[in-house]
Amino acid sequence: MAGRTIAIVFGRLLAVTLLWLAGLLFFSPSARHRRSKPVRALLKILIGCSFMLAAMAVVYFSFGELREPAFSIVSIGTFLAALCVEFLIGEDLRTIYRGFLNRRSSAPR
Repeated sequence: MAGRTIAIVFGRLLAVTLLWLAGLLFFSPSARHRRSKPVRALLKILIGCSFMLAAMAVVYFSFGELREPAFSIVSIGTFLAALCVEFLIGEDLRTIYRGFLNRRSSAPR
């Protein structure tokens, strides 16, 4: 029973970390991002913020019994984990994502 509870908590923390990571990948202020059109850049920022808000909502609703200091610690900890992942493999993930979009847009219809 305890093992299952630990697995559920770990799964929730992983989901929150992945939402933070998705938000960071869209929100990235890279040089490519600055050269894009203002509307497209704003759209990317809004998508990134929505992923980050979703991460906060998942923390709030998944761990509703947490008091305010613990909620902040969990939120900051998962954000730092996502920030480390983004630092280590963020550019690779963006390259894969761009390749997927290019392959999808050039596919015959």
